[in-house]
Parts: sequence; C-alpha cells; structure tokens
Amino acid sequence: MTATRNLAFFAPVLIVSSSCQTRLVPSGVNETAPFVHQLNPDPLQSYPALVSEPSTNMIVQEEAPPTFDLPALSKDPLVQKWIRYFLSDGKERFQRYLNRGLPYRPAILTMFKKENLPAELFFVPLIESGFSLKARSHAGAAGPWQFMKGTGRRFGLLVNQYVDERWDLYRSTVAACIYLKRLHKVFDSWPLALAAYIAGESRV
Repeated sequence: MTATRNLAFFAPVLIVSSSCQTRLVPSGVNETAPFVHQLNPDPLQSYPALVSEPSTNMIVQEEAPPTFDLPALSKDPLVQKWIRYFLSDGKERFQRYLNRGLPYRPAILTMFKKENLPAELFFVPLIESGFSLKARSHAGAAGPWQFMKGTGRRFGLLVNQYVDERWDLYRSTVAACIYLKRLHKVFDSWPLALAAYIAGESRV
C-alpha cells in the first residue's frame, strides 16, 4: 500500500521518539475555510521567541507510546527495518537531529496547541530536514518543513526572487499547520495525512 510505504520511514520516529508528552486531540478545520489560506500580516505575534541554545539533550525514550494509532503499521516489515536502524546505526544521527530541534520545540508546540494539532507532528521536520533551517532537497523543497515553491505559496508563504519564507521557521510552521490540518480533513487519518505530506496528495 502506498501510504504504508511512504510512512515506513516516518512511523518509526513516532514509535521510537516519545519525548513529546503533551496529548492533543485534533479538532479538524472549519468546513467553510478556503483551501488556499492567506496568512495575516503578522500571524506570529502570539508565539514565543525561540530559545537560543538547548539546555538538555532530547533523550530517546521507549515508554509513552505516540498518540497516533499505528499498531498495524508498526508491525510492517519495512517499518520494523527503520526502527532497528534508528535504534542502532542511525541512533547517533537521530539524536543529533533531536538535539537540533530542541530549541524550536516550545515555539512549535505552542503553534500546535493553538491549532489543535497533535504534538507528535513536531517530528515531521526531523524526517524532512533534520531540523535544518537551510535544508534544500534535489527536487527544490526548502526549509525545515521542506515546502516546494508552489505548495509554500498555496499556504500563504511569500516566495519570490527577493524573499523566501520557506526558510523562516515561524512562518513555515504556520503554513505547515494549515497544510497538515487540511490533509487530515481530506483523508480523515493522521497516517494518511502524513503519507500525503511526505509523498504528495495525489499519490495517496
């Protein structure tokens, strides 16, 4: 199944990483809201400033399972393969990405709480970019949330020859919140919404 294959790399992150203890239940989105969402002039005024340096390591914990319902998916052989990787050969890189994302965690989780999104979505940029604000893919996706130009513009980001808000952590996170909520509304499933975010809506 396409969704399972696309989630094979992301699902282990939810299973292995249990450092987000907040449990939030998504409430969906406004049925009358337009698909293309324009950001307010300053949509970030209520969000806190980023911390400059992480105070502690983000430790990988194996207790406290993620909120997402992934029991069947977690038994998939491809998912099991990546779980073994993240707990062995990939553990050092995995921890490095977690540590890099730690300074951004309070701001991102504040946005998620404001938008009624599950805290575990914090780990999407870990897979997408390793929490690197300068990440760019061969396909042209950029920033921590790895937006393509068209998708970024579609969800309110300014992308032109002078400004590219895909690199802006705050604004790209706001856009990601809008996009993820819309995907959840379309697919009515967080695993499918995540698969669509990673691989594209039409493929799912």
